[in-house]
Amino acid sequence: MNASMLQPNDFIVKGQKHLVCKLHKSIYRLKQASCSWKKCFDHTFKTYEFNQNKDKPCVHKKAQVNKMVFMILPIDDILLIQNDVRLFSSVKI
Repeated sequence: MNASMLQPNDFIVKGQKHLVCKLHKSIYRLKQASCSWKKCFDHTFKTYEFNQNKDKPCVHKKAQVNKMVFMILPIDDILLIQNDVRLFSSVKI
């Protein structure tokens, strides 16, 4: 069996280690995949009151008085930067 098709250790059910999930549809390797994911991300974080940076569209900011949380979306990852744990915790999904 290919190593990329192994179940994650935390999800293995006794006696069913050989089983894997079959995707019915995947967006990976499609030209529009990153665009679709980015649109979904932008829409979701607007509902969490984040503002998108006009100069750097991959940067989203949520600010309250002296508290800030930045969500940075480089390609297919997310970087979180904060200066207040409570505000940060209210944002974590």
